[in-house]
Order: sequence, then C-alpha cells, then structure tokens
Amino acid sequence: MERKKEGCLQYKNMSEYTTKRVLEIIKDFSHQLTSFNDKQELYRLSLAITKEVFGLDFSTLFLIEKKGERLVLTATEGFPEELVGTFVLAEGQGLPSYVLQTGKVETVVDFRKERRFEVTELPALMNIRSA
Repeated sequence: MERKKEGCLQYKNMSEYTTKRVLEIIKDFSHQLTSFNDKQELYRLSLAITKEVFGLDFSTLFLIEKKGERLVLTATEGFPEELVGTFVLAEGQGLPSYVLQTGKVETVVDFRKERRFEVTELPALMNIRSA
C-alpha cells in the first residue's frame, strides 16, 4: 500500500509523525528567530508553537519581575490579552510560581483539589481544570 505524502498518513505510525512534525516546527522557528524585532511577537510565536506541540488549549509566558519578587504574565495564547502585563503572581501563587520553586515541569490534575500552591481565580474563571 502506498502512503500519501501529506499529514500523518505518510508516516508508519503516529509517533514517527509527531517526531518529524516537532522537528519541522523547531526548524521553522529557528529560521524565524533572526527576523524578530519585537519581543512580544517572539513570545507569541513561542507560545503558539508550545500550544501546537503539546496540544494545549492555553499557553502563557511569565517573566520574573526585576526585583525578583513576582511573576508577570508577559504573553498568552488563549487567555484575554488584557491580562498581559497586569496579571501578577507572588511567591506561592499559581502553577508558574510552583514550577519556578521546584525547577521542574509540573502538572495539575484538578485545580479544585490542588494543595501544593495557592490557586488563583483564573482557572475557575476560564473553566480550566487541569494543566
């Protein structure tokens, strides 16, 4: 049987498709890096790639404030744009703060039952249960 030349059908299995697709995305992104003049544009593309590669509904970028005391939402894919620059997390608040504390990739099965950190109002407002 001949395989089609587009989409995942050209590959033997989904794992091979996923690996090849991720490598294509990384390659395309690396070629575009030199053309960015605007940090926000770079942040948005990075988040769009993260959403696609990991199959996420939402993606956010938090940066550490200059004083190092808070995390500031710097870019988002999926959350309201008005939160950029205004939504801030203190130490112990939210998943991003917890990730910074542990230095590891962390997941949340159910924000309603989360006890490792203080859950902000945002997951409930956006109807997000897991991350």
